Amino acid sequence: MQIENLKNNKIKVTFKVTKDEFEEGLNVAFEENKKKVEIKGFRKGHVTREIFEKKFGVKALFQDAIYYWVEKKYQDFLETKTHVPVSKPDLEIDDEKIERGTDFEFSINVTVRPEAKLGEYKGLKVKKADTGVTDFEIEDSIANLQKRDGKLVAKKGALELKDVAVFDYEGFLNGIPFEGGKAENAELEIGSGRFIPGFEEQMAGMKPGEEKELSVTFPEQYHSEELKGQSVVFKVKLHEIKTKVLAELTEEYIAGLKIENVKTKEELEAHFRNKLEENKKNAEENRIFEDLLALLFKNTKLDIPAEMLDREEDYLKGNVTQQAKQYGLDLQTFLQYTGQTIEKFELEVRSEADKRVRTELILSAIAKNEKFEISEEAVNAHYDNLANVYGKSTSEIRKLIAREDVLTDLGIQEAKKLLTDSAVYE
Repeated sequence: MQIENLKNNKIKVTFKVTKDEFEEGLNVAFEENKKKVEIKGFRKGHVTREIFEKKFGVKALFQDAIYYWVEKKYQDFLETKTHVPVSKPDLEIDDEKIERGTDFEFSINVTVRPEAKLGEYKGLKVKKADTGVTDFEIEDSIANLQKRDGKLVAKKGALELKDVAVFDYEGFLNGIPFEGGKAENAELEIGSGRFIPGFEEQMAGMKPGEEKELSVTFPEQYHSEELKGQSVVFKVKLHEIKTKVLAELTEEYIAGLKIENVKTKEELEAHFRNKLEENKKNAEENRIFEDLLALLFKNTKLDIPAEMLDREEDYLKGNVTQQAKQYGLDLQTFLQYTGQTIEKFELEVRSEADKRVRTELILSAIAKNEKFEISEEAVNAHYDNLANVYGKSTSEIRKLIAREDVLTDLGIQEAKKLLTDSAVYE
């Protein structure tokens, strides 16, 4: 086997098949082909080699014999693990020049996983933010809880921010009602941003029984082609104003929340302090890791094959497409509802695919460079965790996921830990 490095992470692997090996391939090809042919005087699958070659010629076995050795030799190459293919192999062979009793060669061109040329990755400098929790943040969290469990009660006077309006509305485009622009007794919290810009602001100050015309413009990214960027008029009639009365913070209410070890206001405050601290800590760890990745990307030379990016991009698109199907929508319609164009989506997916592939390749290179020792206990624990995630037995997961892949995942985890543990925090 001879390996030649080509451009763009491609290699050419040339293999030699000896005349004796080719004869072995012909024998294998005959045993397979005789099962398929029917020749008078022989039961199916029992024709002799001599009769087969007289009727069909020995060259009828060539293609199967050749590809027997193509597959076998390529598998031998894969088992060396010197290179990891990331594309389908492209075969180079001149079938017409192959003769029985002579050696021949064939080549395979394939794109392989690139090697990242690492720069500095230990002792990278990053800024560290304060993750402390203020009393105001705790009070705000509790207030949101009280608001969630509060009750709407009727209110007199004018409609204000955070009030809930009960009203009828009908929309008109160039004086003509448009589809989906009419409702009766709709409820809307003023300031929630649920309706198009300008709608809620113009309702503020209205009183029950009052009617008003609101002039607004639909966003350019609106999901309806008919209404994109269009100026319309909504006729509204306000029936009632409701305001949210917060749930009272009694011990009975707190007990009803059924939060473990929380029965008093002080314990509720402590619960939210711990929760907020944990959330801030996790968010800060994620931010720091993103900053470290940005530095790693600058310090590392890496040429990513298009095939790897395409595969990751297809995976990410598939996830969003599946999400759209859950709502009974195709991808383009789903993106329209989320206010995103297909062009912007394509760019974001490509960028995310590049980031994910680049991160995996660099962290794998660090793990390889550091020669982390992964214990058998860690491997077993990882398999157990995967079994729990996918709802299968550990023995099933071991059959589905190769040990080599588990070792790679654990190596990447160790590389992440090394990266953050060795960082210099400013």
